[in-house]
Parts: sequence; C-alpha cells; structure tokens
Amino acid sequence: MDTSEAENGTTPSQEWDHLARKYGESAVVDRGDRRGLKNRYIQTLADLTLDGLLPEDHPLRVLDFGCGAGRQAIRQARWGHRVVGLDISSEMIRIAEARRAGLPVEFVLFDDGGDLPLADGRLDVVTTAGVLMYILEDDRLDHVLQEFHRVLRPGGEVILIEHIRRFGRISRAHHKVYRSYLAYDRALRRAGFAPLRVRPLRRGRLLPSWFGLRFGLLPAGCIEPLARFELLLRAVLPLWDYYDCLYHFRKAV
Repeated sequence: MDTSEAENGTTPSQEWDHLARKYGESAVVDRGDRRGLKNRYIQTLADLTLDGLLPEDHPLRVLDFGCGAGRQAIRQARWGHRVVGLDISSEMIRIAEARRAGLPVEFVLFDDGGDLPLADGRLDVVTTAGVLMYILEDDRLDHVLQEFHRVLRPGGEVILIEHIRRFGRISRAHHKVYRSYLAYDRALRRAGFAPLRVRPLRRGRLLPSWFGLRFGLLPAGCIEPLARFELLLRAVLPLWDYYDCLYHFRKAV
C-alpha cells in the first residue's frame, strides 16, 4: 500500500488495523460481502491454484507476503511447509497468531517502506495474493519484487495472484492501483524472474451463478464445484476488463 498518509490522515498500517478490528478476515477480500460466500469463493480459487503448485509431500520454506489474518499461511503450514507470514498490520498479525495452533508458521510485522526482514537465498517460494495492488508507486513495486528475488534461493519461485485491468488505472479513493496484464509481467522480468506460467483465474462476474453465491441464492456447497468449473474455463474465454491473474515465475540463476 502507498506509504503516504491516507486522505483521512491515517497511515496504511493504521487503516488496515482499523479494518481488521471492524471486519476481521473479510477485510482482506471484500468487507461488503455480508454472507461471506463471495469471499469463500475467491479464496477457494486461490486454494485450488496453490494446491497444484505447492507439493504436499515435499516441505518447502515459504514466505506469504501480505499474509493478513494468516488464513493461507496457516493452510500452507498444515501441508508441512515452514512458513513466514509478513504483514504491515499489527492487528492482522494478532489475529493470525491467535489461529496458529502450534503449526510451523511465524508471523512477523513488516515495515512496508523497507527491506524484507529475511536473509538472502533462504526461501523456496514466495506467495502473495491481492497485495501488490496496494503498492501505488512502480518504483516501490520494483523494490518489493527485487526483495523477493534476494530472499529466494537460485531457482526459487514466486507465485502472485493479482487483480488486474485491461488498461491500468489508479483508484486513490481506495488506495489501489489496477495494473495491466503486462505491467506485472514486465516488473517480474525486471527483477530477475523468468516466467513458468501466466493465466487468468477469475474473470470478474463471469458466471451468472456467481451472483447466486453473492446474494445467498445458492448454498455454500456449490462453492468448490463452481470454482473448479471456472478454472477449467479460464483458457477459452475472451479477456474481460478485469480479472484475477496467476503469475508463476522462477528466479533466474
């Protein structure tokens, strides 16, 4: 997120602390989703994607950048990976710590204006989902991706899931930047990463059934089948104005 003060005079970390206290985990997806089914659907898409990229039978050293309330970091730790979750919100970290339950995951408060508090070349994978859109300045995005490169071992992988637009734009009212498909691709290459796969995961409001989930007209049991169906469609449907996209890149040796 932008390091400058928000329009209401609060810093980004203070704003996220407020959102965490008010909305809990839903603050990191869509705090307007009162039923929570849309949030679960989006999270399920991310889960199914990572299931195919992080092997359960081979423990890895993983960084979850912008871990929020720790849901994905804890899930990765349950697979046997050793995980570090970084976030700028002390309140999010507090919620995550309360859920840790002795799993091999560490949650660390991170100053988003500085370097990652991790040693060079120690990690196998960096994951982040819906976080880089809060970094408004391109030079700061470059710095974060260079830090990912620094803390990964040779051949280590970075897995980004980001909300993008066909034509990039900034929403300063929400402290977000919607970058284009090529913007993240180019930034990752500048930081020293080579692509393994880039593909859409969720095209905004793609399925009519999505509205059924959003407004409680379909049961929660439909979430995973619909998510699997949408992932099957991702390669054959035309590009819409916005969608969630997977960027899976490897650190060049």
